[in-house]
Amino acid sequence: MYSQKEKELFVHLYMGSETTIQIANNPVKLVQQTNYPWDGNVSMIVSPEKEETFTMALRIPGWAKGTVVKLNGEIVDHFPLMKNGCYVYIDRRWKENDHIELSFPMVAELIQSNPQVRHNVGKVAIQRGPVVYCLEQVDNGENLHGIILPRDAEFKAEYDPELLEGVVSITGEAERLDQSNWNSELYRPVEDSTTKVQLKAIPYYAWCNREPGEMIVWVNEKR
Repeated sequence: MYSQKEKELFVHLYMGSETTIQIANNPVKLVQQTNYPWDGNVSMIVSPEKEETFTMALRIPGWAKGTVVKLNGEIVDHFPLMKNGCYVYIDRRWKENDHIELSFPMVAELIQSNPQVRHNVGKVAIQRGPVVYCLEQVDNGENLHGIILPRDAEFKAEYDPELLEGVVSITGEAERLDQSNWNSELYRPVEDSTTKVQLKAIPYYAWCNREPGEMIVWVNEKR
């Protein structure tokens, strides 16, 4: 979660924690509070035993568009402080109970893969913050390959403490291929035949913990 280089302290991950790190023989206590990755707000208290000048390098995830950084309640223009592509370097004289706040917008969005991944061409996945989602049969019925996600799909994210020991699930409107009138035909002229459905997605890491059934990450896309 943390690493050091001379008088630079790097914060790589965000989770509830409390630790003490030596910087120039000066103990620095760090207390981090967050409900990440379900919530994008991170609070960090920096308390050196005695005032010390060093750099806090805070990792900004690549997906986090519109991140807000605050220091002791004041918004920091962090873009000029960005180095190495993804770290905000705050160099100052730190004192007891200095307060850093990070706010990462947690937006559910569609992502696509490189076209060289042939099996994913024409498909999208759902991601919210750092978490990739999947569809399971237990929530969406069988034949998941028949679900189609519009590019402009709107999603709702909701934390459910009873689901899979507490996760944020995502719901939204999609379409499903109507297979009811195919009978025994194998081929036929193209026609649009879909029905509106409500889909439910759960974090990919948590799949296969309820009932046996299908699961997909990459879903057909409708443009």
